[in-house]
Amino acid sequence: MTPLRIALLGLALALAVGCGYSAPSNPGNAPPPAAETNDIDIVIGAAGLTTTAFSPTPKVVSLGGSSSVTVRWVGTITVNP
Repeated sequence: MTPLRIALLGLALALAVGCGYSAPSNPGNAPPPAAETNDIDIVIGAAGLTTTAFSPTPKVVSLGGSSSVTVRWVGTITVNP
């Protein structure tokens, strides 16, 4: 082998090692967020429902002396492998 080929081979090897792949530490899905007081669930099949598309229905939310309140709409999607 010529010195140029050896040098190019060494450079290619160094680049391959330096730019290696690192697998993520947690390849699975992240856990769902914890439930909150003002969560409203969007039920499975909600697109074809009316007043029963959400749970609880109705949802009573208190301002608790504040001028506004946050409500979080939560839809749980499950996928079967």
